[in-house]
Amino acid sequence: MASQYAVKITGASTTYTFGTNPEYSVEDLERTHRNDTKPATLGSRRVRITLRRCKIDAATAGATVTALSSFLSTCANVRVVPTAFELLDSAGTAVPDVGTISHSGGWEEIAITGFRLPPGVFQLQASVEFEVEITARKVFADSNGVWFFSQRRSITYDDAGRERRELETEIKISEATANTIAGLVSTLSLAEDRPVGWHRVGPTNGSSGVAIRYTRYPVKTEAVVTSIVEEIGGGGTAPTGGESNSKSETVRLDSRRGVELVATQVDLAGGSDPLGTAEGYKPLVTALGSTSYDEWRQRATGSWEVKRLPGAYLTGRVTAVAIRRTLDEGGERLSPSLVTGSAAGVIRRSPWTPPTLVEEIVAYALAPTELTEFPLPAPLEHPWALASTVHSLPWIEHEGYGGGRDQHLWTRTVTRTYIWDGDPATKPLEDASVERAMMVQYMAGEAAY
Repeated sequence: MASQYAVKITGASTTYTFGTNPEYSVEDLERTHRNDTKPATLGSRRVRITLRRCKIDAATAGATVTALSSFLSTCANVRVVPTAFELLDSAGTAVPDVGTISHSGGWEEIAITGFRLPPGVFQLQASVEFEVEITARKVFADSNGVWFFSQRRSITYDDAGRERRELETEIKISEATANTIAGLVSTLSLAEDRPVGWHRVGPTNGSSGVAIRYTRYPVKTEAVVTSIVEEIGGGGTAPTGGESNSKSETVRLDSRRGVELVATQVDLAGGSDPLGTAEGYKPLVTALGSTSYDEWRQRATGSWEVKRLPGAYLTGRVTAVAIRRTLDEGGERLSPSLVTGSAAGVIRRSPWTPPTLVEEIVAYALAPTELTEFPLPAPLEHPWALASTVHSLPWIEHEGYGGGRDQHLWTRTVTRTYIWDGDPATKPLEDASVERAMMVQYMAGEAAY
């Protein structure tokens, strides 16, 4: 008679020992290797063990059913998977290739993955035989407890030519190790180096310099660790204890109003007070703009716009003046006079009328405090006689932020009507006063009008 073997499966609370003939098979399902070493090393081995003719003996059929039911309910069909598996010969020695499978021996993911109860004429009488399939993974961890380690590194550039480096690490550690993935960040250099003039990019700008994503959470033995650094684009200094400062300035000329619009943008990360540092870049107390602060990423941004002159004022506080002149050359006025019946109409000629000129002026001034700082061009001189003047009162066309008067842009207009008081034989367009362009514009930085 063949020697009897003992199969011991330690479940949630009970250890089962039952006799069986030595019929078993071991099959490799998967092998993983660590390619970060040269030569590559074995990282893990996942196996499937099939046991045949597992026997539960009992004195009666009823006792057999009870014993089988107990095995299924407390070991095979239970939420908590087995914690250990042993195949021992009659002398209590572990069988080669299988031996003892347990967490303390570097085995993980131990599970009963199959159960079969073959038909038989004597089943459930004085004993019962069945098959059990068990899978488990053997990990070959290094001194840090790591059995899988793979890294990818990418380098990209934005439109401004700033370099961005991203390091991504997939790491798996043994369930038996006392180490943690978070604790191995420094040991294994999982954080991308940050040279001077670079900053860490959120969400990897914490104290460790990485973001950890656990792929089997709440189990924390497998994770993807990401670290990103980016070249700083812009001048200035980083916030106290911080990592980055990006500052840019854009200037746009508003030729109609005679001012430059200067937009300032800052982007700060890290430090003890990034928001305070960002507000320190505000060009003027009354600058139009806003700031934002992301407390989780310790990141502050700010953007402002101010008005400034491209050169000296035209006069007073005037930044720009546009003049439009419309000329009516005057002379005789012709008008038809209708006659009843079939008689032809008569064209009537009015007395000679002098030429007239309408002058429309729009002027802009930056932060004037009185009308003397907001003068208009003087009226035309002889031979033009000023007939009427219509003024608009000054108004604020573009306010400064928070009511700041130094950023208020004011506007005023005037319409003047002139009558020709020169020689009737002279055409106004030939006169020096109107030979100039009919539309005139002056802007700050040019000669005063």
